Amino acid sequence: MLHLLSPALSDVDQRQAAALLDAAKAEWDDIPFSDVSAGSLDRCQPSDGDGVVFFNPPLDEHAQAVDLLLAEATEAGAVILPIAMDSEHRRPPGAAGELQSFDVVDQLRRRELTAEQLPIVGAAFAREALGVTMPTFVKSRLRIFLCHRRRDGEAVTAELDAALQVRHEHVFRDLIDIQIAERAQERIEAHLAGADVLVFLDTPDAGESWWVARELEIALGRNIPVVWVRLHAAEGEREQLTVKPGAEPHIEVQDAELSRGEAGLLADEILRVAARLASQHGRTTMQALRRLKVWAAEQRAEIELLNARQQIFQLRHPPSAARAYPLRPASDVLQLFGRAPDDSDRESLEMFLAERGMGPHDHECRAFDAAILLDPTGTGQRALGEWSVTEHPDRLLSYLAPKRDRAHDSASPRLLLLGAFPTGDYARDQITPAVHAAATTWLRLGGSIVCGGHPTFVPLLASASAAILGDACRERLIVYQSEWFAAPAQLHELAEHATVIPTERRDSREESLTVMRNAMISDGNAVVALAIGGRTHEAGTHVPGIDEEIELARAQGIPVYLLGAPGGQAAVLAAKAANETNPWTSLGNGLDRASNELLAGTEEYERAVELIWEASTGR
Repeated sequence: MLHLLSPALSDVDQRQAAALLDAAKAEWDDIPFSDVSAGSLDRCQPSDGDGVVFFNPPLDEHAQAVDLLLAEATEAGAVILPIAMDSEHRRPPGAAGELQSFDVVDQLRRRELTAEQLPIVGAAFAREALGVTMPTFVKSRLRIFLCHRRRDGEAVTAELDAALQVRHEHVFRDLIDIQIAERAQERIEAHLAGADVLVFLDTPDAGESWWVARELEIALGRNIPVVWVRLHAAEGEREQLTVKPGAEPHIEVQDAELSRGEAGLLADEILRVAARLASQHGRTTMQALRRLKVWAAEQRAEIELLNARQQIFQLRHPPSAARAYPLRPASDVLQLFGRAPDDSDRESLEMFLAERGMGPHDHECRAFDAAILLDPTGTGQRALGEWSVTEHPDRLLSYLAPKRDRAHDSASPRLLLLGAFPTGDYARDQITPAVHAAATTWLRLGGSIVCGGHPTFVPLLASASAAILGDACRERLIVYQSEWFAAPAQLHELAEHATVIPTERRDSREESLTVMRNAMISDGNAVVALAIGGRTHEAGTHVPGIDEEIELARAQGIPVYLLGAPGGQAAVLAAKAANETNPWTSLGNGLDRASNELLAGTEEYERAVELIWEASTGR
């Protein structure tokens, strides 16, 4: 919780302070906050893990009450976040006097902005505040990977790099950060694996680059947010992208050359979009925590919060009946992340545990069995040390769940994955994480995936399945690819990661797609179909392809499930199925009304796929 003391309590320009705070609030769409006025000061009681935001200096009539609140908040373990609107009041008052203020004057100066552009600084403050109050979920200094084509993108990348560095962001750029004689691709992939966001500078020649395509594949496969910036050239045509990070770019820049001021404005817009996209990982982890608490209640396990700000928990497993003698219950330490944890996070956790007397003092002396850093971007399991491991939240929950009987698991149930990007900003950014979560969950459960060629989905699925399955990915990912869209060389390259089944090119795009859809559904041997997103009718200007795919699936007797939360045609069809005379029966999936409604509305995509697995396989 963030407690926001009203600007009216302070001796500041009320219009400017309100503009900054309103811009910050717009960034906190998923973060609870409360507005604290003069009348509610005495009722404000921040606790450990909370934050208190106020402007320097408080008016004399409120100074004593504000100072008392700050002292009580500090004692409770809350984070104090002072804002200095001018250079004369950079030092906070009273109990907060030794703290560093968020310096608005310096923020404007470094960005070469005027006071009329305070909303940009307000968005920057929002990221700073979350980075301090929720450090394992949000980093105020993002780890940014710049993906670009050197031939026509080197100059603009250098300008943007400089603008991001001025904003104290951590930026990786291959031309600067790789030393002579180093293995370039190994370093690039290592840095990308630890990035919070990839910024794709889509210049006209970017589509020619194998490295650009590879970097996008890795980012999509690891569910790393991609901010797509398309830069236009004055003349010439663009090379078509072999890997598309989405339906449309997040940001369009008309000129391929940027002045320093333009680069600064672009950097601020990129950071705003990046923060929004990265917040999706936090939701994934918090959803996993809720499921973990349900599991604990059912299994007589205990979950204790050890540190709210660092999101550290202790999980005491239920007593084991394996031995007749009293045994200490197994106990794990869990730390929740909304981003990829790094070595400094592991060291910080080790220091916290040592200070609490839990160890690890050495590898033979600690009060827990394993420390698990829950990484929502992880695809495979990665050990960091003898006592700690990073793990995707879904894999942890799968490990804790009762073990299924694998005696009849020789067959790998096939999921027919249907989907596309709908129009609309919100839906665009929801589709990729939904597809990633659905696919990786199904693969981890032991299934296979059948899909049609898609310039975003297929690279995502190929990279993610390779990370989870290794060489077995080729047998467990089956891609039907129309020759209308892919040349033989592209099909050959894709065949390294999937079973590729080319389908005949016809006279038109629509005819070619229908041929591919018929082959994929009639010959794909799928036991279930899952629809995510999909373009809608768009006021009569488009015929949704997902409708044809679902009709073909039902004609083959394949049950259909609709994941509605990401939006698009799947959400439209879910609303239609809910209002049928016999709700949901046309989908043929056998789920009751409540379960279908859950699939239509939930953002807990991993749990949704587990429900589909149980319903369709009986396992």
